[in-house]
Amino acid sequence: MSMIAVNSGRKEIPREADENLRNSRRVLQVVRARVDDMNDEDRENALGLNVAPWVGRSRFLPQAGIAVINELSFGIVFIMAFWSGPSRQAFVALKNVAARLDPNGLLELVVVDTDGCPSLNDHPQITGTLHGWGEALWIRKGVIVSAYIIGRNADCLEPMTTALLGLGNDVVNTA
Repeated sequence: MSMIAVNSGRKEIPREADENLRNSRRVLQVVRARVDDMNDEDRENALGLNVAPWVGRSRFLPQAGIAVINELSFGIVFIMAFWSGPSRQAFVALKNVAARLDPNGLLELVVVDTDGCPSLNDHPQITGTLHGWGEALWIRKGVIVSAYIIGRNADCLEPMTTALLGLGNDVVNTA
């Protein structure tokens, strides 16, 4: 196996690993360029919220601030990093769990583009936690009852969603 020196010869890594790292960086650059070319409509369509069971119980916000949390009565805010594989996978997992656990559509699903919500990091419960892994906030009456980085552990989805549903939605729907 051929080796290359790294860090002035202090550590050697296989040449194949170095090539894989360079290829990964190239792929990330291509993905970033494609995401940068997406407009808000493209991003919204990529989420798949325009089909059942999400029609009428979900929305996409390309720009958002702390008000998105304060104004949500009963639901989940997902911070989507379109350029992140773990974020995209976490979102698919969240949609699957929420559709299964909430077939009556009590929860609203709000998706916020991470690149358009820098002020969310100012919220005291989530300061410094938004890193593009697929973060979610379970909210009742404008208060975060749970927050988790789904992209690191999707096992949290079911218990957190079940817990939020267990709190109930006693918010009066005037529509």
